[in-house]
Amino acid sequence: MAAVFALVAQGAGAQAVSGGLETSRDSDDFAHWSATAGWSAASGFGLSSGIARYRAPGWSEQGLTLAATYQQEEPLQDLKARLGATRLAGRTEAVGTVEYLRRDMPRTSLGLSLERDFVHSRLGIDNGLTYGSVALVGDHAFDDRFNVGLAGGATWFSDNNRRDFLRTRWNVLIDDRWGLNGYVKTRHHLHSRPDRPEYYSPARLTEVSLGLSARVRVHDSVVMSLQADGGHQSTPGDTRPIWSYAFSIGAPRQLPLRWSAGVLAANTAANAGSGGGYRYTSLFAQLRMPL
Repeated sequence: MAAVFALVAQGAGAQAVSGGLETSRDSDDFAHWSATAGWSAASGFGLSSGIARYRAPGWSEQGLTLAATYQQEEPLQDLKARLGATRLAGRTEAVGTVEYLRRDMPRTSLGLSLERDFVHSRLGIDNGLTYGSVALVGDHAFDDRFNVGLAGGATWFSDNNRRDFLRTRWNVLIDDRWGLNGYVKTRHHLHSRPDRPEYYSPARLTEVSLGLSARVRVHDSVVMSLQADGGHQSTPGDTRPIWSYAFSIGAPRQLPLRWSAGVLAANTAANAGSGGGYRYTSLFAQLRMPL
């Protein structure tokens, strides 16, 4: 991270610096914290680096990441990419994300999401397990108050398991003054090699939740966001209640200085967790400052 900020001092064309902190703990006694720093030029290209530490009783590992970044925000399209390498538990792997979204059709947005990373669980890190994911994403507004978003695709794990997935969110605007929305969200998974020990992977998984979200401007430079939902999860031979909530405060999106901080918690997880009784809580803070 010191090298990244050294580039900031030397780069006359630098546009912004950014940083982030995150810490989390789950009911499997798996804890994590990470710190990241980044620099971006006026062209949209930049660099980022980060350090992460993972802990469990009698065990710990540390990871280092260096990546090139690119971000483009235009009225009709957004492109965000991060491509680099992570050194973790004696292994170096290519990691990154690409998110592309077009908004050039009336009321409809379509895009593509790519991701590659380590599986962040104790067994996943010890075994050097990685995954790569491809998803098509879309959102359609049927009118000014009702829209539907979806993401569907597949995740390939390095243990030869494939997860096919589909996520949807059906959203209704209730009160524009408070940014109050009601929503139904769903998640469906199919695993080709189920019940892997490194992460929760039943043969089939279906989740349905009902929730409320709000986004309120409490000051000219502060926005408060919150959401909470609950529902049920079904897997072969088992049905259980699920829940999640999130709360954050931050700067409005149109301000040049962007910051946010918050908490999120859930009793489900995509690439980790032990299934029954699982809980996860995370705290985060982010800052992006123009130069």
